[in-house]
Amino acid sequence: MTGSEQRVILVDDSPDLRLLITLAIEDSAQGTVVAEADDGDTGLRLIQRLRPDVAIIDVHMPRMSGVELIRRLRVHGLTLRIIAHSNDEDGLDAALAAGADLAVMKTPNSSGLLTALAS
Repeated sequence: MTGSEQRVILVDDSPDLRLLITLAIEDSAQGTVVAEADDGDTGLRLIQRLRPDVAIIDVHMPRMSGVELIRRLRVHGLTLRIIAHSNDEDGLDAALAAGADLAVMKTPNSSGLLTALAS
């Protein structure tokens, strides 16, 4: 599934980053952000309820890490693409080991995430 058909949930504890990612996704016509969460617990509930096509998940968050969220999504057998993002390589490696489809470094712009979303 590509383009604006993709329904995306953002799970990141930074409201500023969520806003920037949302604007970048919608400006690029890569998809539509249907919900946002600021921690893994809320993200899990939203993903289970809304069944998005893609979840963009920050690796380091309060209450439930992104790695644990990814692990739980895979254990529950939810079918969606998971794109993990982080400031550190170790976090990205852990996210991939937990079941993320792609792992992208956080950068000042959203080009890495947009490329991952388009693939």
